[in-house]
Amino acid sequence: MVEVKEAGLKLKDGKILGLNDLISQMKEKDASAFVDEEQQKAQQNAARFTQPFQRQNQGGGMTKDQIMGIKDASERQAAIAANMHLFTKGE
Repeated sequence: MVEVKEAGLKLKDGKILGLNDLISQMKEKDASAFVDEEQQKAQQNAARFTQPFQRQNQGGGMTKDQIMGIKDASERQAAIAANMHLFTKGE
């Protein structure tokens, strides 16, 4: 925004003169500052994995002791959630 203010663009008949040229220059300097709305929506809707893919299919194959032996707390919690049947009362 500072660049727009510093550019000293003029307003004539409700139009900003030179704005397209300024935007083109800004895109050349830093293309990542300009995001296409469709690309942004696609990124927001992209799948996010909360645990490594290999661990997702281990549900039911681990024992309670194996799960409790996992050192990483977030991995251990994910394994517990995937194997809640091992941690319910009466088991």
